[in-house]
Amino acid sequence: VKAEALKEIQSTENVTDAQMGFVYTTKTYDDKVDETATVHVFDKENVSREFNLRTRVGHKSISLTDDGVIINEKLAENLGVHIGDKITIEDVEGNPHEVNITGITEMYVNHFVLMSRKYYEEVFGKDAGINTVYLSTMGDEAAQKLLANQISTIQGVEGVTLYSGLLDNFYSMVKGLNGIIWVLIFSSMLLAFVVLSNLITVNISERQREIATLKVLGFRRNEVKKYIFKENNLLAVIGGIVGIPVGIALHRYIMRTVEMDYLMFGRNIEWTSFFYAFVLTILFSVIVNRMMTKRLNDIQMVESLKSVE
Repeated sequence: VKAEALKEIQSTENVTDAQMGFVYTTKTYDDKVDETATVHVFDKENVSREFNLRTRVGHKSISLTDDGVIINEKLAENLGVHIGDKITIEDVEGNPHEVNITGITEMYVNHFVLMSRKYYEEVFGKDAGINTVYLSTMGDEAAQKLLANQISTIQGVEGVTLYSGLLDNFYSMVKGLNGIIWVLIFSSMLLAFVVLSNLITVNISERQREIATLKVLGFRRNEVKKYIFKENNLLAVIGGIVGIPVGIALHRYIMRTVEMDYLMFGRNIEWTSFFYAFVLTILFSVIVNRMMTKRLNDIQMVESLKSVE
């Protein structure tokens, strides 16, 4: 990027900040797996102006140092590496070089390798140069598109990429999954309802003689209901409690299964999800109990006592 182009870009209306860097696409790999990633080279003091580097769990801030690189969590997962390990990345000419991993950051789309200029020069033995300008802008989406068209006409600018466009594509894809998720939720609700209904139906059918005996002994309707339905209520509570850790494990498995190599979905589950799941389980149990109350009341004492056990 020429100095004249940089100056013109920085003076463009609605540009609030400009950060110079060096960016290229490369292969990064370990002994078994290779992935395509985008390398971003910054002055380490300025990286926070363009990237919010933090851990996914705990949201702890991560700083770029001159001792290694920061990679995104999905890339680390695909390569099977952790902080302190080494991976191999290629330079612009395709020559392999080993780099240290000093941080793993929360990112959800594409693979990134972030490094300081000093560490780049140490590893590759040459200056990174400048081929990219990161811009922070004002205005809505229409204003950003207009600004992108304006900057693309500046001599020396080969192309303009809007991160808002990448985010829109990601959100559109995730939005398309919402319909599938609602179908799964509704199906799970129906399954819970059917299972509870069948369970209490079998329970009442097998205990008609016992229920009739309770009525003969003078138990009131509410007392009979409590006696018969307490097992159903207990099973609903146990199912709700046991379902929480099982649901966590199933959620992790599904998320990893539907993800693509360059894409990571959210791994965190809000506490409200556990609350709603447990409450709905109990609610279904209460509804089924009320539906079966009439059948319980319709059991005739004499006929039931005469039936063969």
